Amino acid sequence: GHTLVVVFTGPMPGAEGFKVFWDGKPVLAEYPSTFASADGLLAAKYEAMDPEKYHREGRHTIGGDKGLLPSYLFEFSESSHKPPLFLTLYVLLGPDNVNAVITTWKMVGGQDGYCGNFNCDQADDSLEALKVRGASLPIPAGESLFKHGAAAPAWVMRQVDPPSIDDCDPVVKAKAEKACRGVPEGGAKACIFDACAAHSAKAARADVQEDMATLALAQQRRVLVKYQRHLGGFRISQGPRLTRAVFIALGASLVIVVGVLPVVRRRLRCEAVAITQESGAEFIPLIPIAA
Repeated sequence: GHTLVVVFTGPMPGAEGFKVFWDGKPVLAEYPSTFASADGLLAAKYEAMDPEKYHREGRHTIGGDKGLLPSYLFEFSESSHKPPLFLTLYVLLGPDNVNAVITTWKMVGGQDGYCGNFNCDQADDSLEALKVRGASLPIPAGESLFKHGAAAPAWVMRQVDPPSIDDCDPVVKAKAEKACRGVPEGGAKACIFDACAAHSAKAARADVQEDMATLALAQQRRVLVKYQRHLGGFRISQGPRLTRAVFIALGASLVIVVGVLPVVRRRLRCEAVAITQESGAEFIPLIPIAA
């Protein structure tokens, strides 16, 4: 099999300190640059990109508020897959860390790890649940794929003071307090904290949108949304008097309505809810996205 390694080697901070290796050989050494593997499996590029194109929180902590930033994009395609593109990895480069967004299909036979097991049940993705399943242990050094790249510096983390609302930028805090007003379940304080930790009120607005979408969904009492484990998707049923139901998609799912039946892109998050206008049930294939 192939190996792809993105590693911070230093000594310069930021983009200049990162290196990429494909099957043990350096690629994307220049900025900007592109790379394509000989077998057509990987198409990669290194250039300035918009992190929010790949995830609404793609800028979290290290991405500022706006603008294009040095990033890697790796796209894996195979003609036997339908569609051919089956895995995308976006990497935003920080001082000596990264934000990574992985978009992929659910693995046949199941999967597990720190990104979850993709059964659409957040309750069993906690660290405690991972420990019970034996999925929380560090990967042994001999099995690590990072051995196929350059060695990282001896220091990889440094101790810093945890973020605090008391130390928050007054401007950010004021915007966050306004944006977080009305968040259900007493979540306003956590919403403000997220904005302070990210040094951006956009984090607060994202929290509010997600919480309000969740609340709106909970109030749709005439609609039953069930995750069908044996089918790998959602089944949406409507009440007898509901002729036009509109659900809010939780996350960046794309829903296009054509006539009376929806055309739903297969890149849906686990928590995504779609649209249907006819009574009865409409099955929607589920494609989870790891973040």
